[in-house]
This record gives sequence, structure tokens and C-alpha cells, in this order.
Amino acid sequence: MTVFISVEDCLWPGRGKKVLNDFYYGLIELKDLAKKLNIIFCTGGDQNYIEAVAAALGFTDNYSIIENGAAIFCSASGNIVLNPRITKVSQEVFEEVSRKAVPEISDKYNLSFWRGVFCVRIVGKRTLFFKIKKALEKYDPWLNFSVTDNSIDITPKGINKASGVNLRAELSAENLKQSIGIGSSEQDMSWLEMIGKIGCPANADDKCKNYIKKRRGYISSSSYSAGVTDIIKNLSRED
Repeated sequence: MTVFISVEDCLWPGRGKKVLNDFYYGLIELKDLAKKLNIIFCTGGDQNYIEAVAAALGFTDNYSIIENGAAIFCSASGNIVLNPRITKVSQEVFEEVSRKAVPEISDKYNLSFWRGVFCVRIVGKRTLFFKIKKALEKYDPWLNFSVTDNSIDITPKGINKASGVNLRAELSAENLKQSIGIGSSEQDMSWLEMIGKIGCPANADDKCKNYIKKRRGYISSSSYSAGVTDIIKNLSRED
């Protein structure tokens, strides 16, 4: 069985969040569960980020979704497959946005940002989203925005975690309806819609929890890695 897991604020705490006592036990248990399952990570981070995650947990042979669906990457082979939705025009526009427009926005609002190949993450509260979107108005037809409480991710149009999950499934002939999906935010809901069995840890936001309830998925009483392993054990037991 394949299990898709969102990393940031799902598998482990995001920026400034407290690490709970059962967090490390959850990671150890996840490594044990992975011996029988195909674990796929979904992240907005780049290949270096997911390479570190995969190496730490021992899941280096699998292709994971990186940069919010811009590509899938295998840390064992170093092979990266770009999402075919990224066109030459969208590449050119995104290059201008990431190299020029975003740094100007960062200076104006005193924000930090991280830049991948096809994803830019601006670290800032959700309340800044409309100001940032307004500043990038002329690029709007070529951009996709994914917003969380603490960051705004910008990718080329049509690129999000859902398109990345779909690419991963197409290349590996995975049956998404027979897979498990674990997310924690409104941003994850687009790709969770594609998955047959879904769940979220206790730290998930309210919109995600409501969506999981609507789909009759599983909401763990534990947070982060402990919650992720709890979800996997419960949903895989249904088989």
C-alpha cells in the first residue's frame, strides 16, 4: 500500500512549533511501518530538503513530491522528473517573479523568502496574502498561490501538490483510491481529494479536520509523527 504524507506541520512541527514528547517515538514507529508500506512525502521544500528528510528516516528509494508539485525526486538516484505542466513560457515568467518581483516584495514588507527551482515560499502571515497577490497582479495568469497560516507558496500556474501526486501516480501506476493520504492544512485538501483513504493528525487546522470528517476519514488524537503513525495503523487495518 502507498501512503502519501505531507511533511511541514503534518509529519513534524513547522516553524516555531513545539516538539511534543511522542514526536521521536512516532518517527521510529514510522520507520518500522515503512518496511511494509510505500511511503511518499509531499512537500513545498526542494530536493535538498527532501533528501535530508528521506535520509534521516531511511526512505531514500522512493520518489517524493517536491516544490509543491513542480517535480518528483528520488534521493537515492538523484533523479528528478519535472511536472509536464510547466511550459517554457511559465518558466520564463516564474524566473522573473522569483528573481525580481519577490525580492522587491520581501524588502517592502520586511519578509524572508526561500527560492527553489519552481517554488518560492514567502514566510509571512496569511493576512499578507492579498497584499502580495496585488503586488504580483500582472503575473497572475501564470501563477498559483498556496497559503498557510505562516507562509505563501508561489508556483507556476497549474502546479500544486495535487498535480504532483497525479504525476507520481501516473509514472508509478499507483491506484490512488487504494492509497492512504495524510495532510494537516487547507493546502492539502486539493490532493487529499484524489486519495481513497485519508486522515489528519490532531494538530491539523479546522478546515482540514472538517474535510476529513466529511469524507469519513480518520482524525488522530495525537499530533505530528505520532498522529501520522496512528492514522496509518488504523487505515491500513481496514484492509
